[in-house]
Amino acid sequence: MKRFIVVVLLFLCTLFNASLKAENIKVVFLNPGHPAGDDTGCFWSNVNRFMEAAADDLDIELITLFAQRDHILMKQMAKEVAQYQPDYAIVVNEKGAGVSIVQELAAGNIPVLMLLNNFTNTELESLSLHQRKMILGSLIPDNFLVGQRLMADLFAVHKERQQGAQQTTQTNNKTERYKVLALQGDYRSAAALERKRGLEAFINEQPSLFLIDTPVAHWSREEAYRKVKGILRYDEIDILWAANDPMAIGAKKALLQAGQERDFTVGGINWDRRESAIDIDVSYGGHVTLGAKALVMLHDYHHQAISRCEMTVKIDIFVNNERDQFTQFQANTSGGTLDKIDFTRFSKLANKPEIFDINSITSKDLSYHKKVQHAQNDSNTCLVKQ
Repeated sequence: MKRFIVVVLLFLCTLFNASLKAENIKVVFLNPGHPAGDDTGCFWSNVNRFMEAAADDLDIELITLFAQRDHILMKQMAKEVAQYQPDYAIVVNEKGAGVSIVQELAAGNIPVLMLLNNFTNTELESLSLHQRKMILGSLIPDNFLVGQRLMADLFAVHKERQQGAQQTTQTNNKTERYKVLALQGDYRSAAALERKRGLEAFINEQPSLFLIDTPVAHWSREEAYRKVKGILRYDEIDILWAANDPMAIGAKKALLQAGQERDFTVGGINWDRRESAIDIDVSYGGHVTLGAKALVMLHDYHHQAISRCEMTVKIDIFVNNERDQFTQFQANTSGGTLDKIDFTRFSKLANKPEIFDINSITSKDLSYHKKVQHAQNDSNTCLVKQ
């Protein structure tokens, strides 16, 4: 009888372990960047670092396919996703490649979460009803605000410098006009377009700012260097706004080499310096963490802790490098310290769920907890703003 009980218990344990294994989530991430960074910076490799740390905590099997900044290759890689039999795929709509990727994944009934770059209305209309249904939602930072704030900060920093260096050569009633050059990331990605819109919204309200050009440098440090070097042959620049840090660094290199007499101020987005000896004046970042939040969302959705309506999130996560969070962010996420962050505390299944924001990632005490305040859903759009 005892032997029979032992056998039954072993059988039940086997079933229990099998059920736990069945609950494990498999996610494929189509990463548009390089595994170790390149001329466009380390942003996408760092996104993956956060995702791997979160996947370990959440018992998610994460498979990453790197497209090496080739959106054509990324489309081709979408055909490989089905062989991994994932529960979900995470997709970035880089340079408009997202439409064909979702079409491919929808054919295999693979649910998709859009990360960092979403679809335009026109792109959504090009998808069939079934293909649109396979898009669970999106996790997008507020790129308009960061483009606007970066320009505002650059303007403030530059004015302060000018006032500090100002001599009696300028009368009180004379208004200084500043020449602005803005480097775009690309022509189609929503992040690039929204950041440019934010820039233009600020400039349109400032009569002392003159936008001389908005060339596209494809997120590349070297391409930004070449384009700015060419522009400096016939014009001068007071303020250089760039859609990412590598472009800002390349642009500043060109400015330094040109040796223009007038002062200049340079800024970008990403918190991505990539061991550059050239520092920039303003940098916004924080959105590199959102791949980890995407996995938390999929974990909670899979376990029915959140509804589909809560899977569409726009989050204001950007912070500039003048804040204390930047220094603490580097301390918390460099080397092996990233593993100290427990990403399960952001799950709605946690005892005391935390809000996922830059403060929680940059806390000096990574065991710090605060009660989550549930975001209010817009009943018409199902968009959660955080």
